[in-house]
Amino acid sequence: VHAAQKLGRQWIGIDITPLATNLIKTRLEDAFAGLNVPIEGWPVDMAGAVALAALEDKYHFQDWAVIQAGGRPAGGDRKKGADKGIDGVIPFMDGKTPRRGIISVKAGNTGPAHVRDLAGVVAADPDAAFGVFVCLNPPTKPMNEAALEQGVWVSDYDGRTYPRVQILCA
Repeated sequence: VHAAQKLGRQWIGIDITPLATNLIKTRLEDAFAGLNVPIEGWPVDMAGAVALAALEDKYHFQDWAVIQAGGRPAGGDRKKGADKGIDGVIPFMDGKTPRRGIISVKAGNTGPAHVRDLAGVVAADPDAAFGVFVCLNPPTKPMNEAALEQGVWVSDYDGRTYPRVQILCA
């Protein structure tokens, strides 16, 4: 696809995984200024996100949500519990220290226990600066309270404080 674009040819790229399609989209948009690469079949609104989450393979929604949050899907062995609460990561440099944000995605019913579970995963990971909890439905007041209870972390890079656990709604 990249070579076809470079040569000015028309092209269509096909892949089944959100990770692969996002990789080529990012690569093309970085290489060719002003190019907007649409991805058919990716949610562009809440109805699309709900439809993707309802599919039999929940991992496509999970990977899509991680990518939308700016992370990289964890992948690997996805048997129940095998991911240890890590669906994706956001690697970054905090000053001179390599750090990461941990992403947890839930498409079904969620509650404050899920937020606290993520907080436990973040606390147990020496490289984790923060956690991002991505849910399909808007967070409840107890979920927001559970996130606030986790406090903040201070960036070595800019000295600013950031929430230790953040909640995003797809």
